[in-house]
Amino acid sequence: MSIATIQESNNPSFPDRSNEKDIVNQVASLISGQLVKNHIKALSENGSRPYGSYQNYIAQKYIEHQLLELSENKIEIEIVGQYKNILGRLPGWLNVSTPVILIGGHYDSVSNAPGANDDGTGIATILELARVLSQFEWPLDIYFCAWNAEENGLLGSDEVAKSMADSGIEILQYYNIDMLLVQNEEAPPDERVWAVYNNGPGVTYHESHYWADLMRMMSNNYGKNLILPLPSTSFDSWSRSDHYSFVKYGYPNVIFAFESGAEWDNAYHQPTDTWDNPMYNYTLTEDTVAAIGCSIAFTLSREYQVMTSLDYSGVLEQGEFQRYYFAITTETEFVLNATWSNSAIEFSMFHPDGYLISESLEETSSQPKIVLNETLSDWGLYSVYVENSDVETLEYSITAIYESDVEKDSIPDSEQFWFEQMYWSMDRDNDGLSDAEEFLLRTSPLLVDTDSDQIPDAYEISNGLNPLIDDADFDFDQDNLSNLQEYQAGTNPLASDSDQDGIDDYWEIQNGLDPLVDDAMEDRDGDLLTNYEEYLLGRNPNVNEDAFLPILLATLVIGLVILGLFVKQKHHA
Repeated sequence: MSIATIQESNNPSFPDRSNEKDIVNQVASLISGQLVKNHIKALSENGSRPYGSYQNYIAQKYIEHQLLELSENKIEIEIVGQYKNILGRLPGWLNVSTPVILIGGHYDSVSNAPGANDDGTGIATILELARVLSQFEWPLDIYFCAWNAEENGLLGSDEVAKSMADSGIEILQYYNIDMLLVQNEEAPPDERVWAVYNNGPGVTYHESHYWADLMRMMSNNYGKNLILPLPSTSFDSWSRSDHYSFVKYGYPNVIFAFESGAEWDNAYHQPTDTWDNPMYNYTLTEDTVAAIGCSIAFTLSREYQVMTSLDYSGVLEQGEFQRYYFAITTETEFVLNATWSNSAIEFSMFHPDGYLISESLEETSSQPKIVLNETLSDWGLYSVYVENSDVETLEYSITAIYESDVEKDSIPDSEQFWFEQMYWSMDRDNDGLSDAEEFLLRTSPLLVDTDSDQIPDAYEISNGLNPLIDDADFDFDQDNLSNLQEYQAGTNPLASDSDQDGIDDYWEIQNGLDPLVDDAMEDRDGDLLTNYEEYLLGRNPNVNEDAFLPILLATLVIGLVILGLFVKQKHHA
């Protein structure tokens, strides 16, 4: 993957665009299990929808309409290929060649099954994620894919995967969802849905296994904790769903979300595959949708020049504990800061292989404190436990800080972004901002003045203005000079006294002084008053009023003499 690296010199301060500290929580809170169920019902209640049938066509139109309506027309729809695959693209704000994320399921079913589970669950997943993810802005394109003719041999996804490979489209990760409603009742509670990852020959941890670990992390930290990463070599049906089309055409980075209870799923390809089958557990689908959505949000909301930082809080009674997962992709220092009250507290960290790395028992404290500080060298899913080892109710908050390298390119994620390195050396509009900087700022790399307010982008960025809105008439420092006038004068739009000489910019400009030079102690008019004193007295610093005093006195005397003569003459008359 080609990623741009931080340039150390002359970088502007890049704004936080995505509320990174909270965005995963926002996505998790927006997922609706009821809406997922409603989509499955709508897709399946009118019978089976095999490829080529009228019901298949109706399903196609339903999906198209829902993608547009749920995203408020932000998603662009394209019908692709002979098999009428639906590709909905939510455009990213990085309007250059970047990797993309795919989420997909198939909308056809076998001829005698309504297809609620197979694969109404996949279509309902893409529709619910389309609704939620379209409420935010992301740097990369996200594709919501509804494949057709899956039951005929993965025909729809096959033609799209081939087309993408031929076009050189880079896929960061493809989430394939196919059957999510039946659980293995005998499995542990946190192993009810499988995130099957590709561990075929030559496939690295970062290409697939990490993304399954990330789903487990999100399910545990934000959801219902139902997901188990499972290697593809332990999964007999690995080649039987649409993700395999992408593996076939050279895309190793795929995840297959699948039910753990397939062995007990007696409705598979049967007329009983209806939305109201009492065997079906919709909680499985809801948690999977949330885990995928949170994984995408976590990945795409990463902030430039900032390490991964995650906040959690909770309340524990005596003897209770809470576990948090952290998927680690590079050697990193892992720091856990914590605050707590009313109880002693215990922290412990475990390696992905299960052995204890570190633990600390802390006494009652209301001040923030570093409780874990470990150098992690191995990739994988680490766990941190917070335990109340005292007798009183414990309230706590923790912040985990660590570095990542999702692309495995030996460059920390905090020091790169999703576009080519060459953009750092390009400035196509010659405005002093590189194209890379413009991408991160979301200004146009082809326009000197993106918002057309007569103030160049570079000046706005350097002076704390917004290059994306017309703020020319605003007066942020309330000095009677608009931002445009400040730009024209070269003054600071956020300070009423740019040269800090004690004289307001507006007064200096009105009186012909230089608002960019400390000229407070000068005496331009030679009246023995400094410019600063003239400013305080409200006098004109360019006119020596005292030089006119003799003339004024002479004029007054002459006037009085004339007046006296006039009065005397009138008296004699």
